[in-house]
Amino acid sequence: MRRFLKWKWLLRLGVLMVLLSVVLPLTIVLIMRNQGKAEVNRIVAQLDADDPNWKLDDLANELNAKLPPPERNPFTVFQKAHAALPSGWNQLTNAPPNLDKTPVNCVPSKPVLDDFIKLQQSTLPALQHARQLAGMPEGGRVLQFSRNPMMTFDMAVIQKFRDIAALLRYDAIALASTGRSNEAIQSARAAFGVPRAIGSDPMMLSQHVRMATDVIAVSTVERVLNLGEPNSGLADLQEDLLQQSRFPSARQSMRGERAFVHRMFEVIDSGEIMNALGGTAGTGFPTTGNSIIVWGLRINLPTDHAYSLKVLTQYVESSKLPSEQQLEAVKAIVRAQKNDTRYRMTSDLVPALDKSLEAGFRMKGKLMAAAVGVACERYRQKFGQWPLTLDMIPKDILSEIPLDPFTGKPIIYNRLPDGIMVYTVGPDLKDDGGILDDPIKKVRGTDFGIRIYDPALRRLPVPAKPVELAEPGTP
Repeated sequence: MRRFLKWKWLLRLGVLMVLLSVVLPLTIVLIMRNQGKAEVNRIVAQLDADDPNWKLDDLANELNAKLPPPERNPFTVFQKAHAALPSGWNQLTNAPPNLDKTPVNCVPSKPVLDDFIKLQQSTLPALQHARQLAGMPEGGRVLQFSRNPMMTFDMAVIQKFRDIAALLRYDAIALASTGRSNEAIQSARAAFGVPRAIGSDPMMLSQHVRMATDVIAVSTVERVLNLGEPNSGLADLQEDLLQQSRFPSARQSMRGERAFVHRMFEVIDSGEIMNALGGTAGTGFPTTGNSIIVWGLRINLPTDHAYSLKVLTQYVESSKLPSEQQLEAVKAIVRAQKNDTRYRMTSDLVPALDKSLEAGFRMKGKLMAAAVGVACERYRQKFGQWPLTLDMIPKDILSEIPLDPFTGKPIIYNRLPDGIMVYTVGPDLKDDGGILDDPIKKVRGTDFGIRIYDPALRRLPVPAKPVELAEPGTP
């Protein structure tokens, strides 16, 4: 009898240990997940009220509804231009050599210029389409996100935008270098049709490529202005630059990033893309070890999901502030440490958005500076001299002086011994006297803008030795 009672209590103890080791952890997991899900539902309901149409499919539908008809959509023209390129052509392998070693106010050497002209001739069918991008409105591709949004993004298509922007840059430089400055202005204007072909695509990488094509277009403007004295199309070019500078790329990409991350959490938690996260190459099925990892992530996934929405909403809200307050607000957002396992997916999915915002401000500053530079060139052509200050420019040439996105103060204008410089400061918020990017001297700029030379110093031959130009900030 005693032996029976002993085994009876041992059995009870074993059952209790099973309950403690299995049921209790499962109960804790269920409580954690339910609490996390409740928090996600609360945040989603609040976002639905505060920011309707914030989800990924809503953003796509909103964009699609605003697209112009195909015949007026720059994306349609871009597609035709890229389809007309020679097979295998791209801006990385087909770029004329040594362009960045040529000062912006110097005509490329004959061998380099010959390469530009050959490039024009070999890509003429594509150029005939691409040049039509000048003056086209905002457009974009029709967006339809798959359940797994990572499968929607086509890197190959995005890279093609860079190709057409670069092609128009080469075309504009070839035209300006051969004395056809007014035609070069039209190709420079067409270069701004490329970012408009990307449009309001909410994917952050798409907006980064939009900024990259803006960089190409601004560098085109700077060279064209320094390779001649174009007197046609300047007012339209100036308006193109100002319109581009007003595009809300930061808000667009931050809303898109929030919607993208929200969808990713949904499909991961539902198990829909478990294979994609833990699959063995070539089988389509997750390994046992990776399955355990994925399921382990899902235990805390709702809590992680809620945290990501809170963080990303802070980023979106910061984009509504005046531009000079946005960077400080973004840097004040507290992010979990990389080794904080509670928010592992947030750390993996949410990028460093402060860096993205800085890049957007740099681009915005360059666009504004280039617009003011064009206005100064129009003033010089009308009055025979550069303005002493931007206040001297009539309102019919420059209706208002743009504000530096980093500081909220008027953009900086310097009259130099050999021309002018217009620029904004950088993230350090200091005026460094106009230290701009200079690939020849291998200087990385801390200010962002444009430099335009006096007419007598334009269209110079490439010097045998580097030209000693006036230092930025020289009175």
